[in-house]
Amino acid sequence: MEKQKITIQLIECQKLYSDNNEINKETFASLENFILENDTPFLLLKSYKGKKYIQAQNFVGVIQLKNGFTLEILPKITDLEKDVTKSKEILIKMINSLDIIKKPIISWSEIFLLNENFSTYKDKNIALTLLFDMNTLFESYIGQFFKKNCKAYREYEIKLQDKSHFLAIDNNNNNHFPLKLDVVIKVTDENNKIKEHVIFDTKWRHLQQNDKISQPDLYQMYVYGTKYENCKVIYLVYPYTENWLRPREYRLNKNLSLKILFFDLKIDEFIM
Repeated sequence: MEKQKITIQLIECQKLYSDNNEINKETFASLENFILENDTPFLLLKSYKGKKYIQAQNFVGVIQLKNGFTLEILPKITDLEKDVTKSKEILIKMINSLDIIKKPIISWSEIFLLNENFSTYKDKNIALTLLFDMNTLFESYIGQFFKKNCKAYREYEIKLQDKSHFLAIDNNNNNHFPLKLDVVIKVTDENNKIKEHVIFDTKWRHLQQNDKISQPDLYQMYVYGTKYENCKVIYLVYPYTENWLRPREYRLNKNLSLKILFFDLKIDEFIM
């Protein structure tokens, strides 16, 4: 394979066309074979007016070919500009929120040295794949945000990936179908009695002005809210971009509300 020691940075949802001046035909063919042979959920192979292109979704990281070509897939952070430097900076920040990261990292090379098996994709022309599910990264980052910012409140108990509740029980009172919630905040009074449960569920999806909230997501939130004692409000959290939906509120029943929030990764704040 012809050597091509260049790096292309691809933001989620951007398209890498086969006739891109920065990529030769052999390199594109290697990426195409990698997609077809591994049935990758994070790289889509499509065509438009006879031209093939590759598009990334939901996964970020690095794919490096043996000919030296490197494809960096970065998260979509903004609608107004393709700021790859900012996207890469935020991605590194989010990776640092993972439990496996014991010492803060500042570059890809430090991630490689961790020697963690982040992906299992193999191909004869692939030298390295280092890929992260953005749903997992976003969920982890929001969870660590709450743990950090709620430390001062003794009445708040933060649980991440809570599996203490189940969808159903059988006639013998055995639990079935465990629920797994991203963030649960248990609020207690001075006697350590439960005052309220507050639930946060994250979705790595870039909602646009005319997009609607997924109906299955609403059903999921309703189930969560009815299974926890004194749960009055559930928050569904999406990443913020400039072309955003404004926060919304839905009444699921007379005692339970669902609120849609957006989290700005550039400034680490919820947009109200």
